[in-house]
Amino acid sequence: MATTYNDMGLVYQAKHDYTEALRQFQQAILTNIPSFRDTLILHNPNLTSNDYINGFHLLTSLQLKAETLEKSCNTSKENLLVAYKTYCSLDTLTWQLLDAHTEETDKLAFTTKSGDIYQSALRLSVRLHRETGEQRYEDKAFYFAERGKAGVLASTLADSKARKFSGIADSLLKSDERLRSEIAEYKQLLAQEYANGQEADSSKLQGYQNELFSAHRTQEKLMAALETHYPRYHQLKYQSSLVTPSQLQSVLDAQTALMEYVVSDSLLQVFVITRKSYQLHSVSLDSLFVRRLSAFRQAILSGDQDLYEQTAYPLYQTLFAHPLPKSIKELILIPEGELTTLPFEALLTSGDVNKKEYLLEKYAISYAYSASLLYERLQQKQTSQEKHLLAMAPVFEDSASNVIMASNRSVLSGLQTEPVAAAEQTGEKRIAMRGQLLDGTYVSPLLASKGEVETIASLFEQKGYKASLYLHQQAGEEKLKAKGMAAYNYIHIATHGFVNGQYPELSGLLFAQDSTSEEDGILYTGEIYNLALQAELVTLSACETGLGKLAKGEGIIGLTRALLYAGAKNVVVSFWKVPDNSTAELMGSFYKALLSGKSKGAALQQAKMKMIANKDYSHPFFWAPFILVGK
Repeated sequence: MATTYNDMGLVYQAKHDYTEALRQFQQAILTNIPSFRDTLILHNPNLTSNDYINGFHLLTSLQLKAETLEKSCNTSKENLLVAYKTYCSLDTLTWQLLDAHTEETDKLAFTTKSGDIYQSALRLSVRLHRETGEQRYEDKAFYFAERGKAGVLASTLADSKARKFSGIADSLLKSDERLRSEIAEYKQLLAQEYANGQEADSSKLQGYQNELFSAHRTQEKLMAALETHYPRYHQLKYQSSLVTPSQLQSVLDAQTALMEYVVSDSLLQVFVITRKSYQLHSVSLDSLFVRRLSAFRQAILSGDQDLYEQTAYPLYQTLFAHPLPKSIKELILIPEGELTTLPFEALLTSGDVNKKEYLLEKYAISYAYSASLLYERLQQKQTSQEKHLLAMAPVFEDSASNVIMASNRSVLSGLQTEPVAAAEQTGEKRIAMRGQLLDGTYVSPLLASKGEVETIASLFEQKGYKASLYLHQQAGEEKLKAKGMAAYNYIHIATHGFVNGQYPELSGLLFAQDSTSEEDGILYTGEIYNLALQAELVTLSACETGLGKLAKGEGIIGLTRALLYAGAKNVVVSFWKVPDNSTAELMGSFYKALLSGKSKGAALQQAKMKMIANKDYSHPFFWAPFILVGK
């Protein structure tokens, strides 16, 4: 019945008969909640009791009611306020429904719908703030912005934390760990088979799906038992708290600004928070904005200087339409949508084409999935002042180490060598890339990676810190899966990386290919989720490790997200295929600056500035891909 009333309401809404449309939507709500009897449009049900029949139908009814109230608000300001209260009810319902999902894929699918709700709620809050001048509406706008960012990641991290600090018996934790490994394995196998397209084996697909279903059901029963027998686990798992602007201000130093972006079709909302100020700016977007984002990235990769100049400064003018205080030296950026793969550092801050003034030259820049996740990380105390480095580089320099295991060839078949226009313009015609193969059988050597990790290990040892270095065949996947990984607070991996935008489960890192090992020599995304890290910094000195599948409201689903879940506090990853030699130089400079006492963001900034000063590597292609996620 609820869907029938919703459909009827849409018919009246299309006819601009908002009064009758609202009556239909209200009737849909009444049908869904037997205990709710109020036919007045001004009233919404109390959703704390969860006594609705179908939560998803109710979500639709409330969303349609809020949208219709907004459309009719020109004749009644009261409708605008009721629409706001309806979005607040939608917020409660959204998180109830999100928590009801046990599988991450279902949660991610749900965020597509909830993302639209939070964008609308934010827009309305901004409007109410402007019309009333009341600060509570601006604060609520930030709340809705945060609600619409990385909610699934936040809930999975909360679950992980709850399992660690709830006193759960070791035997149950081991059972949970085993189930998570099984689920990751079957997801990966399914993705590999689906990737075969029309040649996929239907019997294998059915078998993997059955095993995955069984593992999920077993895990659900285990989670239900944990929630019942360990009240502390239930409390921590569902303990939801979003950071407020004032809380953020308390952890930001005087030289740092946090900028959170929310993008809609024609409007960019930018929250700017410093230690002393909190502002919300709205910037109109023209129809070319998204096209410029794509063109900017393509200009860097192709070496098209004219296109770069046509996009780099206009994008800066849009994204930094309002000047920041002159005291600001560091930026923490929280992008969304197409902005998540934009290397902000390479934007030009001047329209003068004769002198390139990069944003990098003004600010040390880092990125975050959400302000709330960042705040939680900043609240954590560093577990140890002792620095211990794990550095790995398979190198793949000879026939004994660069032959791809037969079982991996189908996964890696797309990583063929291809021209790199921007690199070729610098005169490097034959350039080794950290994400390419010589053909379908051999891995291209990464000769500079050996010197890279040796240099970094030496820098640590010169400072009196521990460094564990693994090269060639010793750089096996099993090293990262071994017990004791929590002892390393710095992890540096220099190898080939690859990303699968359609199947994130098939993104990974290539390690030593050893047919005698129990491991397959590829550390896939799902396997990273199950690592036990406590690293202050993980650096993936490889290709495209910052990319993945873009999920609305969640950002990039890929290696970065997996590492954060596994326990890494900060991550350095890349946005595109990176050259071997220039990457080695950048990484050496980065760690030298880091170990001299600079912050991670400032150290990466200094390393990139050094690249710009080198005429061979001054093009953004060489230094712009690497970004810091964290602070």
